[in-house]
Amino acid sequence: MSTLTDKNGEAVEVFKDPEHGYFAIAYAGADSVAGYTQYLPMNGERVFFHTVIGEEYEGRGLASILIKKALEDTDAEGVPILAVCPFVSAWLKKHGEEFDGVWRLPNMDDLRAFQKVMQEAGI
Repeated sequence: MSTLTDKNGEAVEVFKDPEHGYFAIAYAGADSVAGYTQYLPMNGERVFFHTVIGEEYEGRGLASILIKKALEDTDAEGVPILAVCPFVSAWLKKHGEEFDGVWRLPNMDDLRAFQKVMQEAGI
């Protein structure tokens, strides 16, 4: 396994918290996360809907590292991806040809269904 590093060469780790529905990125040995991307399951897909990187960590390439690793891990699990989050959508539009996983962008029916899932989840 290769070491993940930010644009400054500092080691970072990406981990999944399935209980809370997110992947997070943190600097190696840090007590807190630098950012996260949230997801919910819907119709057999993993819907990525929100990504945040702390202001103090912006410009280090962390969002791209986080999204790439989260999508790779999701693909390794055999779960198709629905990219509702604007950052995830933009990443896939730019790097989709390099990404071997199954993914798609939402249509209006997806967005309506996702809104219902969010309401049921209390989000």
